[in-house]
Amino acid sequence: MGETKQKVIKEAILPKKLLPELFEKLLPDYDIYGPVQKAKNDAYDIAPSVDKKAMDVRKKLRGNEFEKVETADILNLEYTSTVTPIKKFFIPPKEDIVKFELENLKLKSLEDLQPDVKPFILFGVHACDMQGLLRLDYSFIKGNPESNYLSRREKSIIVGINCIPDEYCFCEAVGAQIYDEGFDVFLTNIGQSFHVTVYTEKGLEIISKVELYDVDDTSIKEKEKALERSRSLEGSEKFKPDYHNMPLLSKSGDDLPFWDRIGERCFSCGTCNLVCPTCYCFDVNDVMNINIKDGTRRRFWDSCQLESFAVVAGGENFRASRTNRNKHRFYRKFRYLMEEYGKPFCVGCGRCGRQCVADINMIETSNLLYENVEKI
Repeated sequence: MGETKQKVIKEAILPKKLLPELFEKLLPDYDIYGPVQKAKNDAYDIAPSVDKKAMDVRKKLRGNEFEKVETADILNLEYTSTVTPIKKFFIPPKEDIVKFELENLKLKSLEDLQPDVKPFILFGVHACDMQGLLRLDYSFIKGNPESNYLSRREKSIIVGINCIPDEYCFCEAVGAQIYDEGFDVFLTNIGQSFHVTVYTEKGLEIISKVELYDVDDTSIKEKEKALERSRSLEGSEKFKPDYHNMPLLSKSGDDLPFWDRIGERCFSCGTCNLVCPTCYCFDVNDVMNINIKDGTRRRFWDSCQLESFAVVAGGENFRASRTNRNKHRFYRKFRYLMEEYGKPFCVGCGRCGRQCVADINMIETSNLLYENVEKI
């Protein structure tokens, strides 16, 4: 799973005042989703915390969320993070995947349900979320492609933008702050305009709907300054281990007592999985209609942090303790999938740390592993 740098097709300047015109010209052919700041006490409001500093940070991030937009005026492109990642557009939280009919309680017919999705644009995606989506690509497209995911992915256009990091962000420390991989178009905020970098023909088609201007030495310098500010990550500076060594560290530190302390703090609520860009575990249920003649098979998000997740026939639970569940989640990010694909499945977005009511976060856990293994 090596990095695939994209070839630049075009660079240009897009004045911000032209965004409304751009959206107006795109909306007949595309659904557009972008970051919108939600109102206080909305469902996407901040998670509580016993730590005052954590609450202060979370208040600044109140309720940004990717939503369908009809105009550029309501976008909040100068955001740090959204509450949930963009995976919801490719793996819906709940989805009917099969329709079936019964006759005399025996299967009569079976039909795969394919998503009816209009081509759509995700406008204002950060590098960490793009890297999260690329990791989902490896999981859902490689080998035996998952048709529903693939259908949505093929209809998507990703327009990226540079970020405004906070102390929870550590994408640089895990190699996930990459601006030239996966995007169709990448925008860099340079004040009254965006520096536009186009990577695909799809990207060129949409961005060329309005008049673009030539780049010059000044705009290129402003672009580099803006990207450098986005790389100034307090969280990355706190992250102590070299992420390349995480699989070996986790093997060496499997029995260290700090895991129990983290497990004792965890409420097993599963929030960390729901807000993670790369968690994709799901469960399925057959939902019968009241006539008991037909129904659907429904897939929905699940969480490895829930006590019931690893329960098997006979009532046995091979991951009954919170300690083991926390350890499993961490190993999924920095060991199991990293050994298979070559990169961590944590992209350093910081969502799990921001939303955890017990204030457990990947930086702290990684540092504890690193420090305690060093003492062995």
